[in-house]
Amino acid sequence: MHADPGVDVRRNAGVDVTDVRLPHSWLWVRLADVLAEPLVNGQASHGSADGFPVLKLTALTEAGVDFTQVSEDDRPRGWCAPLLAGEGDFLVARSSGSGNRIGRGALARNVPGPVAVPGTMTRVRVSPEVLAPGFLEPVWASAVVRHQLEKAAGSASRKSLNHRSLEAIRLPVPPVEEQHRIAAVLGGRLDRLDRGGEVLRAAFARLPALRAAARRATTPGGDPLLGDVPPGWRLGKISDVVCRIEAGTSLPNEARPARSGEWGVIKTSAMTRGVFRDTEHKAVRSDATVNPGKAIKPNDVLVCRANSRDYVGTAVLVTGCRPQLLLSDKSLRLEPKPGVDRRWLVHLLTSPYVREQIARRSRGCLDSMQNITQRDLLEIPIPVPPPGEQERLGRMAQNWITGADRLSEQIQTATARAARLRQGLVDAACAGRLVPQEPGERALTQALLRLLSAEPARGGPPAQSPRRRKKARAALSPAMTTSAVQLEFEL
Repeated sequence: MHADPGVDVRRNAGVDVTDVRLPHSWLWVRLADVLAEPLVNGQASHGSADGFPVLKLTALTEAGVDFTQVSEDDRPRGWCAPLLAGEGDFLVARSSGSGNRIGRGALARNVPGPVAVPGTMTRVRVSPEVLAPGFLEPVWASAVVRHQLEKAAGSASRKSLNHRSLEAIRLPVPPVEEQHRIAAVLGGRLDRLDRGGEVLRAAFARLPALRAAARRATTPGGDPLLGDVPPGWRLGKISDVVCRIEAGTSLPNEARPARSGEWGVIKTSAMTRGVFRDTEHKAVRSDATVNPGKAIKPNDVLVCRANSRDYVGTAVLVTGCRPQLLLSDKSLRLEPKPGVDRRWLVHLLTSPYVREQIARRSRGCLDSMQNITQRDLLEIPIPVPPPGEQERLGRMAQNWITGADRLSEQIQTATARAARLRQGLVDAACAGRLVPQEPGERALTQALLRLLSAEPARGGPPAQSPRRRKKARAALSPAMTTSAVQLEFEL
């Protein structure tokens, strides 16, 4: 089945329901119209080492509810009886500090045992003869519903959704038989996307090991401290390959980056991400005295003198740099001796062996602020290869690191494309463009028409007054209202 010409919700995430035209047999309905029982909010968990399991907000994922994401509650087990998550329940994040997480929903499948809904979630139970829970899940993730949720959550820093705003969310609903077919086809395609995503995540998780192997290759096997080095190598110190260390200075600065023509001073974050980032700097105040000799140049070897235990002593090679950028008081510039390969030196300084030696020699009262002195840095024992081997190892390590960086970019690009494809499939499914309509499926189900005529099944929401029903229908798209009236006459 194809939708009438209208707004393509895949390309306009901010589209409103009144802008979307649905297929002839579909209808916009409020969530309140399809509830089997009233919405239920969970309760905040009371921490306990061995109590009743309560879901965490992180349990709501694209693949459904992750029942391994639980905390424990120390109250008697009876408190949670009305708040259990059951098979086919739809759980919605009603309160969250994150705008991306608020309103997120997931379907409970294969519930392993009793588990309670937390205070940050609302439990939704719909009438399956009208709205299949398996179809509600993709509809809830569609752009048109997401747009309504974002508007309902408001602009406060701590966003929340109440029952009234959730019940007012309007959903595009086809006949229930078509809902099941759409959910089956969409589920198969999303499963393939999920399997591809698992491969991408596994590859991304292996990148640190690849980078570590590249840096480890700059040191030989065995223990250099015991003189276990290959023939032609020798055991020395960093002072044997560095002729001079230059420290930066502390300068008064502004809480903003430097503009064109202004001096800037680097932040520690310019040296702690594996590559030099000249965008990580602050503007030096105009009344400060600047020493141009402290300016950073291409091919400089920089070391972060002071930082947390994980980042103190990290080294980078400057491949490019904006003009008028200065060393800071937390940075050191190392000048290699003639004949020493700079790439080898940088990768040696970032190798696991040297990183361990730096950690042993760093000092500080807090793990968040450790310091390595110039003297301690120069005294670190290292295996020193002959000059030709230095160049080979430096080139090899750099090639491996570059390859890992390119692979990282490709994985991130593929992950972003997969996310766009997922959203496109969901939006197409929820606009009637994913599966063809079966013969004889032009009419809405009798159950849906009965419900919209204020004759809900037992346990559903209370019937609306004729005046409220008239106002509710007027709020729908004019095209949908006309279609619904015609279908009622046909039936």
